Amino acid sequence: MVVNLALKTQCIGLHALKIKRALAGEIDYFEGMIRNLAILVATMFWIKSVSAQNMVYNGSFEIFTELCCASANGQMCAVPWSASSGNPDHYRSCGEGLFMVPLNFGGYQPPRTGDAYAGLLTVTLPTLADHREILAQIMRYDLSEGEEYYFECWVSPFDNLRRICHNIGVTFTQDGELLDCEVGCPIYLENDSSNPLDNKEIWTKVSGTFTADGGERIIHIGNFRPDSLSEMEWVNDGSTDTVDWWDSPYYYI
Repeated sequence: MVVNLALKTQCIGLHALKIKRALAGEIDYFEGMIRNLAILVATMFWIKSVSAQNMVYNGSFEIFTELCCASANGQMCAVPWSASSGNPDHYRSCGEGLFMVPLNFGGYQPPRTGDAYAGLLTVTLPTLADHREILAQIMRYDLSEGEEYYFECWVSPFDNLRRICHNIGVTFTQDGELLDCEVGCPIYLENDSSNPLDNKEIWTKVSGTFTADGGERIIHIGNFRPDSLSEMEWVNDGSTDTVDWWDSPYYYI
């Protein structure tokens, strides 16, 4: 695409592409381009003529309750985000404590855009087998059956981690199915080791396309593989602390 317009949001992108095969010469072209569907959470660039509409609310995690700034913990208070498993965290520039940006208990990481981000455990080792932290929210609209969607997010691991995991993905459920989407949920799209998620200095993009079944309304973001199938590896630049917390892969998103 030709870059004509820059939208400054933050970390998750999703838009519908309806692709049609032309009869003459079998040339692929985009029809209708983006049909009012988009999830944005990272800095993304859109064609000026495209009509794109956010499918998630508060994709940058920057809209939150006033109580957030008064709290020293990382409770997810970016509205309307919640969890379908575990307790994802919220980092912001106001207040004080261990959940600030850019410096927090996991290390130092400026937001890719804005002044907030989320964080979640992708694997919890060694005490809680297959336990996950999964971000979720009810989107503005249902996904349409047979449509192809593009998803994008940017992630970065804790500075202090001794082990990283390459598997962060996305799945969707229908309205009313918010809870208990953890290991075993159908994976619509996920990152793997061909796109390593081990760079602690910069944000790494996770992206791809999938085809919707139709009727999906809730987005879930995290690692949906069991521990035994998660692609993990040790890194040698993590904390020298003896506690096992830093052995559990954790990502800002």
